[in-house]
Amino acid sequence: MEKLSELSIPDHIYNWIHNWLNNRTHSTKFAKEVSKVSAVTASIIQGSGLGPAAYLVTAADLRPIRAGNRIVKYADDTYLIVPEANSSFANDELSNIQTWATRNNLNLNYTKSEEIIFCARVARRSSEQLPPPCQTVERLDKLTVLGITINARLTATDHVSGLLSSCSSLLYMLRILRSHGISDTSLQDVFRATVLAKLTYCSPAWSGYCTAADLGRLDGFLCRCRRLGYCEQSQSSIAELFSDIDDTFFSRIISNSKQILQQFLANVNSSSCSLYVVVRPSVCLSSVCNVRAPYSGD
Repeated sequence: MEKLSELSIPDHIYNWIHNWLNNRTHSTKFAKEVSKVSAVTASIIQGSGLGPAAYLVTAADLRPIRAGNRIVKYADDTYLIVPEANSSFANDELSNIQTWATRNNLNLNYTKSEEIIFCARVARRSSEQLPPPCQTVERLDKLTVLGITINARLTATDHVSGLLSSCSSLLYMLRILRSHGISDTSLQDVFRATVLAKLTYCSPAWSGYCTAADLGRLDGFLCRCRRLGYCEQSQSSIAELFSDIDDTFFSRIISNSKQILQQFLANVNSSSCSLYVVVRPSVCLSSVCNVRAPYSGD
């Protein structure tokens, strides 16, 4: 409420939110058992319409302490990005997050925090002197960010492997549905809603990092699905699917002035020509320390 009081909002809105948050309690029910009632003194009220806005207000003052470092926040996940030039200050940044969490009646969960270092080339990695790990944070070669697997080589190979494993399990479900007499049309609808949706989930963020081998593996899986009759014979290739999704996503960005990604588009003089070029982003980092720091209430 202290942070909310600093915002320029009408008094009656502030009083209404204060009344809604004050003296809230929580209990958990499992089967016929109900836990004791406890007071909610921290974190965000889950499932409420005010939850996202309350999180923005709470996390707004969590910022890096050194120029060049960045903190990216989404829901209750916090990502600290430290370039190679600032690697010696990674522990200071982590301590800053811990101090912020304590000040806001939250805990930094070190057991769920992870660290990854990105190197320019695998061939150079053995000759590079890597910085020491951040405090008690576990260092990994890959981690999952919002459902996307990112590895230290900045390739999509591990993500594609996970996708194929998960989607192969879904084929068993489709086989069971077919054995129960579902029509081919309905089966293909289920395929699009499950398997295809999983294959293309958030593809603009990772498809550009796919190698020819990755695309070949994905196309091989789709060919198998066509052969088994789970999808239409005219099913597009994975490259065509990625291209169509990129085009649709890009069109939404340029047509919506409030789209958050529009600020990254270069200013281009208007032209009657409808031709445009979509460039897949490519990141070249010599070494980045990315610490995932989830926190929870006391």
